[in-house]
Amino acid sequence: MSRLLAASLVLVMASTLCAVATAQVTDLQITSTAGTLSSGESVVANAFSIDFVGQYTGSQFLVELTRGEIINIDFFGGPSNTAPSSGAVAEFPDLAFDTFVAQGALRSDAPNAAGTLSLGGSAVNIDPETIGAVFNDPFEISQAWYPPGGVFIEDRVDFVVGQVTFTEDATGTISYFASANSQFFFTHENNDPQALPLLSVDQGRVVGFLPADYDGDGQVAQGDLDLILANWGRDVDATGAPAGWVFDLPTGLVDQNEYDALLFNWGATAAPVVRGLTVPEPATAWLIVVGLLVSHRRRFDLPPYRTRSRARAELRRRGRG
Repeated sequence: MSRLLAASLVLVMASTLCAVATAQVTDLQITSTAGTLSSGESVVANAFSIDFVGQYTGSQFLVELTRGEIINIDFFGGPSNTAPSSGAVAEFPDLAFDTFVAQGALRSDAPNAAGTLSLGGSAVNIDPETIGAVFNDPFEISQAWYPPGGVFIEDRVDFVVGQVTFTEDATGTISYFASANSQFFFTHENNDPQALPLLSVDQGRVVGFLPADYDGDGQVAQGDLDLILANWGRDVDATGAPAGWVFDLPTGLVDQNEYDALLFNWGATAAPVVRGLTVPEPATAWLIVVGLLVSHRRRFDLPPYRTRSRARAELRRRGRG
């Protein structure tokens, strides 16, 4: 082998390795749209889209509500899990507010739609405890989806991956996972699925996760402190959620952990997600924007905090899990 050929092969291999190493999801955008169904019910549709470099290999949703419901529209005898066509939406307008997974666009026949997709199992990368896929359920989603064999999708901007629609009173948690060339992305602090989630559901909209918003009104204030004081020392695992405690549910005793989280976040309000992930904004302090471009990510420290899925524990207590 000549030295020139060997050098060329080294350069090709180095370029390939570099491409694999840098392939990643670089941005997440969530667009929330309020609407009214033909039944008169008020709902909020939350469309998820991503930017990524390299080959896209799949996505997962994990949604767990403690109040309100997920909207699944019946279409020709049953709910559909994939994006509707523009013709179907024209004939049945409610489908514009359906919950579904997608591959490239909100309409299956849009020019930028990337063809068919395959529905897989549960959101096991987000939570290994999930067993079996759950989609057409009013309170929970655990679903994976990905391109079928032989379909290659690379280097996209504003690539729609799905839509989740809630009733306008919905409260809970939502997590999203994506991968590009085996580089994993999670909507959790430090890209760690075991860490604090950066997204939540508040009044039907996907917003920045707001720790210590115990009464679910979108702010950390006197109402949350009143809940702590009224339930101090209560064993939530044994008795269930206290009356009025609808978000960021405790595990075990209501104690100093809840109080510390409240003090740390006092005055914060739930911020909407536009481009990238926005975490709570204290009214008199600062705004932290967590961009998904690694070079632009800002991090912050929280006090010791329980990170297990409190919503899942509550669902099990209510017999939904």
